[in-house]
Amino acid sequence: KNASNYTHEGGDEETDPPTLPHSDRDTFGCVVNNFAGFFYLNQASLSIAQSVIDCPQATSEDRQTERVCAADILGVIQSFWNIAAYVAGLVPSCGGIAATEAVCANNIMAWVGSFAELLQGLVSIFQSCGLLGTPDV
Repeated sequence: KNASNYTHEGGDEETDPPTLPHSDRDTFGCVVNNFAGFFYLNQASLSIAQSVIDCPQATSEDRQTERVCAADILGVIQSFWNIAAYVAGLVPSCGGIAATEAVCANNIMAWVGSFAELLQGLVSIFQSCGLLGTPDV
């Protein structure tokens, strides 16, 4: 959107944030961001609970329990980053406020959350599929 699509509804242009015209507000995005943020909060709670069970058992001698603990911790990290991304997405989609900073923050936090989720998946692959050995030739 360019600046001409934004309006200042009943306020001082210097201090009030520009708002989006009603037709540009994203009701569906607002609902999705609310639900997704709520579900990632639940996922974070479950990941924390699982970490409390798995991580005290992790020892440097047992690589398997270390991988399980690492996957749990990465799950907690990615959940919190994704929660932050969805909350940042609430500003423009629900409030109709043209906040480029919130959209930028949403994109950055979503990327970091996705990267942490990728790392969690990689650690989990080694855990669930086993370490690949060298083939006998």
